[in-house]
Amino acid sequence: MLFVPRIAQSQSYHDFADQRRLLPGVPNTLNVVSNAAFLLAAAIGFAAAARADRFRTSAERVDALVFFTGIALSAAGSTIYHLAPSDSTLPYDRAGMTVGFMAFVAMLAHEHFDVGKWLLPALLAIGLGSIGWWMLRDDLRPYGWVQFFPILVLVLIATIGRPRYTGERITLAIVFAAYGAAKLFETADQSIYAATANLVSGHTLKHLAAACAPVAVALWITRRTAVEPQKEIEAITSAVVP
Repeated sequence: MLFVPRIAQSQSYHDFADQRRLLPGVPNTLNVVSNAAFLLAAAIGFAAAARADRFRTSAERVDALVFFTGIALSAAGSTIYHLAPSDSTLPYDRAGMTVGFMAFVAMLAHEHFDVGKWLLPALLAIGLGSIGWWMLRDDLRPYGWVQFFPILVLVLIATIGRPRYTGERITLAIVFAAYGAAKLFETADQSIYAATANLVSGHTLKHLAAACAPVAVALWITRRTAVEPQKEIEAITSAVVP
């Protein structure tokens, strides 16, 4: 990204396909109310993380609580943004998502490796710092890097790390699928709105798809069990030997 020219925030980003006011006083109604999916996902997540015995260490539990806090902040921030889309409200939207991304990376790292508690604050500082850089310099390069950095790190952790809990890989697969679907829906915002005869837009579907990721994580936390030593050896062997 150091060799990429400065990336300014395009004002066309705020021009969403569905701008209907379907409820009194609620502009961009479906893009606003669809954020309830994030709030529901956060509630399920907080319930899953309520019991400390579902985590190996206190750091893992803190990471999970911050992750679901980021999801709740995404619900609030995205609502604020979609009520009046502009550069001035966009930081609220991006802050919640960034907190969620960084906390999830920290959670997976702590579950696989003996990493200090400094990791979560460091990742949050990097993520939120990228938003601050954009606000000060109108330069999205650091934020763009932060958007894709977690994906690369999660793949690396899942590849070389030792799974400490059952069901990790299927959960990560669901998270990646939900994230990929959300990005596709976001890109096809106008096309989907036209294809559905102005019934629903791609951005509304993006919110619903993205909310599936934290729900999958919450269900994983609820149902998973610690990998026994023999199963851990088998899991490592299956990852190395085809």
